[in-house]
Amino acid sequence: MKSKALAIPLIVLSLTSAQGALLFYEDFTGFTAGGASLDGQGGWNSPGDSESVRNETYTGGGSTGSWNGTITNSTTSGGNFLAATGNTHAFGNIALSTTVTNSFAAGTTTWFSYVEYNGNNGSAGRQNVAIGAAPLTSDGGLEMAGQGIGVGTGTSSNTALATFWEPNATGDDKITASSSIGSGRPIFVISKIEWDAVSGDDRITVKRFAFSIPVGLTETDWNSEAGVSTNTANLDQSTFDTLSFANQYAYLDDIRIASDFDSAVTGTVVIPEPSALLLSSLGGLALLRRRRRS
Repeated sequence: MKSKALAIPLIVLSLTSAQGALLFYEDFTGFTAGGASLDGQGGWNSPGDSESVRNETYTGGGSTGSWNGTITNSTTSGGNFLAATGNTHAFGNIALSTTVTNSFAAGTTTWFSYVEYNGNNGSAGRQNVAIGAAPLTSDGGLEMAGQGIGVGTGTSSNTALATFWEPNATGDDKITASSSIGSGRPIFVISKIEWDAVSGDDRITVKRFAFSIPVGLTETDWNSEAGVSTNTANLDQSTFDTLSFANQYAYLDDIRIASDFDSAVTGTVVIPEPSALLLSSLGGLALLRRRRRS
């Protein structure tokens, strides 16, 4: 007979395996919408209240682009999404759980995806979404008080670029790579982050699919997609505990962080925290004991 000490970890392991590999998912479901501030909802911070939650076709301020939160073939398309209020630069950040941060181990791969829509007729729709040691700051997401990695745009381009952030006291922290990715609205962005197993550089590869998500999109499809932007840097990902964005003329939805490709495309059930799994396991054992006694 297995001991109780062994049974609990086995239950936790089986529950974890059943949940898949989606580590973080935000579709803003349940948030107060209709122009309500993101700040304070679902653990998010949004300095200046410049990012609002919407659930209708929205055109903001001087932007000539509009969006209703949908992208063709998305399994979770529609509902609430984020919109920069008017022509402002919008910021938001949220702390990542230990389940997410512990997955950034050397030798592993992180998949990072989201849906974006660039307003202002597609011109200068700046999208900057990062995983890092601190939130993005400054117009255009140029600054971060620590290292980071993710997707950014140039100061006058809506093209998604593989980006990392490195603190620089005399200049911009954001370092972007060239890109052969075309434009389109809305856009599904999916990135692969490879954490180097030795002392070399970590790599991010960014690809995106314009107007729709291909039906049955696989990792093989992603690998064969021609449009690509890549970047490398030697990062200390052990300090990465924050997800943040810095946008202008930009709408955002369905942010995912996962340890496998499929979860980053269609996943909706996030792996629970180990403490929650343990409590669930203990509760199950207690219930089993009560049934046996009865």
